[in-house]
Amino acid sequence: MSKKVLPIGKPPIIGYLHHAYALAVLMPHEECIPWFYSNYINMLYYTRFENETDYSFDFYMNQDVSMGIPWVKYATLHREIVNKTCSNIVEYIIKMIDLGYYIYASVDEYYIPNRWAYGNTHQGHGILVFGYDMEQKTLDVLGFTENSMFGETKASFEQFETAFKAIDTNIPFTMLRKRNSTEEMVPIEFDLKRVYTLIEDYLECRNSYPDISTYCAPLSEFFGFDMSELNKFDYGINAYDGLVKYYSYLLDNKAVFDIRPIHIFWEHKKCMLM
Repeated sequence: MSKKVLPIGKPPIIGYLHHAYALAVLMPHEECIPWFYSNYINMLYYTRFENETDYSFDFYMNQDVSMGIPWVKYATLHREIVNKTCSNIVEYIIKMIDLGYYIYASVDEYYIPNRWAYGNTHQGHGILVFGYDMEQKTLDVLGFTENSMFGETKASFEQFETAFKAIDTNIPFTMLRKRNSTEEMVPIEFDLKRVYTLIEDYLECRNSYPDISTYCAPLSEFFGFDMSELNKFDYGINAYDGLVKYYSYLLDNKAVFDIRPIHIFWEHKKCMLM
């Protein structure tokens, strides 16, 4: 096959790429929409400020591009394994795309065209590969452009390989796809009771897990703490107190400006009105 492009939808959440990439894979499929509406309701803020930039304001979901989403079938490889077993990473990616898998990988965007860092500064960042063109020798990739717009761009085989090899990271190489109808899976319908419970948790500032069956409880390892530190989370409306704290640190020049918290705040309101 000389060319293949997997379907990409417009994700309703782009503030953090672990949401944006998974939703971009699912949004073209109407059967996945009820799952989206039954989640992304409660919020959390991690209150550990060991340094001025140690914070997280996000949806109450996994901090991972694929883990815990019932519609997503995925596999991960440690970067060390990929480096030692894949002599040609582009050929391997093409084989995975032919099997219907999207690829999430960390690259140095200094080598990726149409990125703010391109040719300017070395910056490791997550990227989603969803297509290829053998004649043009390009890969189709998803991410934020140099104009801070989330969208589709292209990178040559050589550019991507250089960007992939240039970064030393422990972030795994992930292959993901939407589960098809032939795989054993309980149909997921819109869950009104779940929505009611999550809204109640949001208003009462409660941790939704493990009181309800949840596909995506936030995993401690993504925040670098053990389960005994769960009390350092603020949930629901209380999470906004943490957001106010962050901006007070910012005004006092004790934190680095980051657009993502306020963007996630806006996207939560947008999603609740959808």
